[in-house]
Amino acid sequence: MKLAESLPHALKARGAGEMLGISGDFALPLFKVISDSAILPHYTLSHEPAAGFAADAAARMRSCLGVAVVT
Repeated sequence: MKLAESLPHALKARGAGEMLGISGDFALPLFKVISDSAILPHYTLSHEPAAGFAADAAARMRSCLGVAVVT
């Protein structure tokens, strides 16, 4: 299993509810795996700070791990 495939499993096992981020050139293979696996829902935002703020808000609302995925 590759790192990109094990990452969503590990995040879910540690309490992550979703992944928020922006797909970019260097992270496209990771986003493909995230999308294909459907282990955690992924929400695409329009700008990096928004992904960070959304992950922080999700973590605070649910008292769980917040995940921001950006390039």
